[in-house]
Amino acid sequence: PHFSPSDVQTARKVFQETIPGHKKFRAFFYRLIFFPNNIGLVGTTDPEFDDLYLDLEKNLNAVQLIDDKKYANSSHFFAAITFVRHLNPSEKYKEKVAELSRTITFDPYWVDSISLVTCNAIFKKRTIVETWHLE
Repeated sequence: PHFSPSDVQTARKVFQETIPGHKKFRAFFYRLIFFPNNIGLVGTTDPEFDDLYLDLEKNLNAVQLIDDKKYANSSHFFAAITFVRHLNPSEKYKEKVAELSRTITFDPYWVDSISLVTCNAIFKKRTIVETWHLE
């Protein structure tokens, strides 16, 4: 979605009112996933993330800042992070990604802060509006 500067300030207020009191959580990554234009990491989080996300969604909806994306499941979430982009990958490249996905292991990590960030679609022209720490 596209947000105006006014929307960002409204979101900042909602984050300020919603995030305090929420607990830090762990992220667990399980495998690499090959997409036509990138490779991503797929994982899940502790239930504390679900609680935080659902509270933020409810409070943002209440001020008409509505997420226009549709999710397969509205109460359980997974994390997907793109970490490499590619064009026309070779079969050898695809095989290596599949091998890495089968053998690589990731340690979980703690998420102890949430930042409201503005940026363009490729995460350039990034501005951190504010950061909140989780308990």
